[in-house]
Amino acid sequence: MENFKNSDGDRPPSTERRRQRPFTSVALGAVLRDELFLTPDVDMYVAYSGGMDSHVLLHALSALRHGTSWRVTALHIDHGLQPDSAQWSRHCAAVAPASARAIAGGLCPLSRSARSVAA
Repeated sequence: MENFKNSDGDRPPSTERRRQRPFTSVALGAVLRDELFLTPDVDMYVAYSGGMDSHVLLHALSALRHGTSWRVTALHIDHGLQPDSAQWSRHCAAVAPASARAIAGGLCPLSRSARSVAA
């Protein structure tokens, strides 16, 4: 990692530097605004599985909505790949409205005979 440089010639931030930048909704807002050049008039969509990662992201984005015009919509697709997928869909439908202005979802079953989800 010491020799790694991106196309701009910059080295990735050190582990120590990353630890000094805690994940908060304020920090997320700064990244969206300052690094991705997104403004509150942009609709944001979160692929919401109901798992920990997407839940934390949805919660942090929802904190940006308070006092601003950020619009967040949670998207959940049930591919029917797990026996408990309908339970996950119910969980997402129950949890997401507290964090997003809307939740859009649906059942989109994939063939179990496919070699991979990407197929």
